Amino acid sequence: MKINKYLPFAVIYFFFNTVGLPFGLTYMALLGPLFYVWVLLTRKKEVLLPFFVLMLPFIIMHIFVVGVDIRSYGFSLLNILLVYIFCQAFFTFLKVCNDIEKIFRTILILNFICCVAGIILLFTPYADLFWIEQTFTEGVFNFRRFKLLTYEASYYATLFTPLFFFFLLQYVFRLNTIKSFWLIPMLILPFILSFSIGVIAIVGFSVFAVMIIYFRPLIKKSRIINALIYLAAISGAAIAILVVYFRHNPLFIRVINIFSGSDSSTKGRTAEAYYLARRLLEEKNEFWGIGVGQVK
Repeated sequence: MKINKYLPFAVIYFFFNTVGLPFGLTYMALLGPLFYVWVLLTRKKEVLLPFFVLMLPFIIMHIFVVGVDIRSYGFSLLNILLVYIFCQAFFTFLKVCNDIEKIFRTILILNFICCVAGIILLFTPYADLFWIEQTFTEGVFNFRRFKLLTYEASYYATLFTPLFFFFLLQYVFRLNTIKSFWLIPMLILPFILSFSIGVIAIVGFSVFAVMIIYFRPLIKKSRIINALIYLAAISGAAIAILVVYFRHNPLFIRVINIFSGSDSSTKGRTAEAYYLARRLLEEKNEFWGIGVGQVK
């Protein structure tokens, strides 16, 4: 059996990228030197020059004017450089790979298998392997959310989002090689298990925005109309069941806390984030920032 040479890297990226590493470090970043050489040999083009041209004024100002902890700054800047190289490598992969769909399909299937395995493990002593237990919102404690092998459920949901949109477009334009009966659960289940309200909201907003912008060409496709009808029916039924039989469920509690201003996660991403940013900038420089790696 012939294995696509890019598939091992895709598997590492999606499933094992942070396993066993300190927070913030990834295997894709550690492989940065290898990716850099590959990009040079493949594209015959220097890719680091734009990065250094953009970053040099900030580096000079941060070190000589703003003032930074050199050790933290150096390590963080190196990590950003390695992430940049990985992004260049991914861009190169999109240009040279002739069968992207096959790789993405393999990751999607493996992820679905992991989701099913995670549901089974949830009822065993090994639940912590795929699940994280945390305070979901005020009044909901020790709540389990699916994180796969990442360090956080929302990170996993964000990681899955590109796959979701890739295969959603395949479904919309009838290009999917996976039968709809299987594809829809594969796309929806990860978001449901991760219970990442933020990611789900952003995905929903993105779909809504695209529907508004491209309303005329999209409304002509019967598959989209049917999908919207099914989605509305299923969502309506689910909400009705929750309202009637499970009114005090975690989802409703989280939504109520968000609108009442008592959800710490939402505050940390909105009002409190701007407050902390203001306080940090007061300590350093409003034009050049505080420098990477300096938050602590």
